[in-house]
Amino acid sequence: MKKDLTPVTVGAHQQKVKEQQKHDVEYWRQVLSTYEGRTVLWRVLELCGAFRDYFSTDAAGMAHFLGQRHVGLQLIDLIHTHHAQAYMLMQQEEAQRQVAVTQAATTTKDTEGASYE
Repeated sequence: MKKDLTPVTVGAHQQKVKEQQKHDVEYWRQVLSTYEGRTVLWRVLELCGAFRDYFSTDAAGMAHFLGQRHVGLQLIDLIHTHHAQAYMLMQQEEAQRQVAVTQAATTTKDTEGASYE
């Protein structure tokens, strides 16, 4: 059974959509305002392959990767839409994490041969 669309039902639907959009904006603001939220989103972008190029002669594999990447690119678009500077901040934070990992690996290598007597 099909619902009749009347100006009242259309108006009520539009109001619900507007309210949901307001909530979404606030949720994005909350996530992007914390280091932890930005870090989790960055990990999701990595999992989606948003930063990788990919080519395969296997059509199914290529389609799979491109589908994942598309999700990541949509997420980047949402980040830009809801907090223009957040993506740049996320890039800086990831660079800092990479420096910390590199320094930790170097420190570990330097102390592996050391003797503590």
